[in-house]
Amino acid sequence: MSPILPTMRLLTLRASHLVRVLKERKYRLIEVFSQASEKILGLSKEPRKNKDEYDALLCALTAKAYLEGKYEDLDGIILPK
Repeated sequence: MSPILPTMRLLTLRASHLVRVLKERKYRLIEVFSQASEKILGLSKEPRKNKDEYDALLCALTAKAYLEGKYEDLDGIILPK
């Protein structure tokens, strides 16, 4: 969704602040496209009770692949191999 949309503006500002704080603390940050990770990892598309927790799981699995060097970088978006 566009960060210009009024409903996304606050979320975008919060994310920008969080990124700045984490970078200042020397954390490595990656961008993940959870739907693509789901497809690549061959996970189920069944409806989930808590979609946010499921997306967090997909991001964690993608981060694990990144740390293990089993990833592809598509213009700054990290995908597991």
